[in-house]
Formats: sequence, C-alpha cells, structure tokens
Amino acid sequence: MRRESVCLKKKQPPRLRDYDHVVAAAATSVATEVLPSPPLKQGSWYMESAPGAAEEPQLRHVEKDVLIPKMMREKARELCSDKVQAFTKCCQDSGILMVVKCREENAALKECVTGYYNDPSFYEECKAEYLKQREEFRETGNRRKQQRLPTSM
Repeated sequence: MRRESVCLKKKQPPRLRDYDHVVAAAATSVATEVLPSPPLKQGSWYMESAPGAAEEPQLRHVEKDVLIPKMMREKARELCSDKVQAFTKCCQDSGILMVVKCREENAALKECVTGYYNDPSFYEECKAEYLKQREEFRETGNRRKQQRLPTSM
C-alpha cells in the first residue's frame, strides 16, 4: 500500500506574491485619523533658502559637467587661436600624414587648452559668465545668440 493514499494532505494557505505582504502590512498600519496639511505660505520653511544659498547659486549636474565645460572649451579655443590656426594649417598641408607631421603643433595646442581647463580661476570666470547668462534668460526669456566658431578651428 502506498503511503500517499493513506495520509491526508494538509491544506496550505495560498502563497503570497512578493509584494502582497507589503500591501497587507500597509493596510493594517494605515492611520485612522488624517490630519489636514498646513496652508502654503510664502516664506515658510520649505520656501526659504538655506543660509548662504543666496550667495552661491545651485548648479544642476548638466550645468556643472556639460554646459560650463563647453563654455570653457569655446573660450580656450579663442584664447589659443594662434595654436589652433597653426595646427589647422599643418593638417591641411600634410594630408594623410598629419598624424606624424603635426605632433609638435598638436602637443602645443593640447598644452595650451589643458592649461585653461585645469585653471580653477578660469572655471570660476566661465561659471560666473554662465550664471549671468542664465539669470538674464530667466528674467527676459530671450537667449543670447552665441557666435559659433568654424569647425576647422
């Protein structure tokens, strides 16, 4: 005789899904009394800025890591324009062999531009200019047209 036929199977409760226990716990711990939220007032604690925040405007991630470095790159190209022109002329004269022939010009250009990138005062100058442009845009809604440099520079 088989044992299975003799034993009665116990009836087990249905299995809960992974999130069912969270829902059940939340349903049992719901507060019975709902308090009204305070009216929104100008100058309340969540509307006020932190001490020192007025002095230092907040920058978003994209502003810090993309927009300000882009401005730095454009300004560095303008400030190193003589080296950019020398490298461009060398590349145009050399053709395919520019990788070998224009190493000196490329190194000089990299050194000039990297010097500006690593200069904290240059970063602060570009940051201040960016913040000025951002504030102007927020006040007027008009973007300042940027003069685009030719791609060969």
